[in-house]
Amino acid sequence: PNGWTMEIVGTDVQLFKSNVVAAYDAEWAIHAVDNSTTGYFKLSYKVENIQPGVEYTYCYARTGEGKPPMVVRYYDAEGNMLQEYSNPQPGYSNWRESSKKALAPENASYAIISLESKAKDKCNLYLDDVSFYVSSDATKANLLANTSFEEYPESLQDVYISKKTEPTTKGWKLAGGDRIGV
Repeated sequence: PNGWTMEIVGTDVQLFKSNVVAAYDAEWAIHAVDNSTTGYFKLSYKVENIQPGVEYTYCYARTGEGKPPMVVRYYDAEGNMLQEYSNPQPGYSNWRESSKKALAPENASYAIISLESKAKDKCNLYLDDVSFYVSSDATKANLLANTSFEEYPESLQDVYISKKTEPTTKGWKLAGGDRIGV
């Protein structure tokens, strides 16, 4: 999705732009499938200008099987990780929103927010409506963009995932068609 960095390791790990299951917010969601015990996926977003000592709230919606968490990692200006917060959740058969707070440590310069699986965890779930904001902000102004995964590279704008679509190790593939995207 636009604005997000996607990392996929392993042949049994896929991320899809999906409208098969009604999205939690708007039309699209991310469908994450990890059938590997050695591979993983990571969907990340970098937030610049973090305020040290300020508490942030991070949340997301999910449905399906597996425990991949939303993770917040704070870094200093040199790229050293200072603190990590994680919010693993059990599988749900219906959409559920989950939120947690993460205090930015001293010397924090930026944060990387990610939705990710671990090498030992398997999952088949949908992710949507990601937020990261200053906890004291009454407006909850989201510091992330494309949080409902509605915007995709031009080549993916008209791709609809259906039960006839075959997963690939990277990107999306129309049934009987060529793989597109990354």
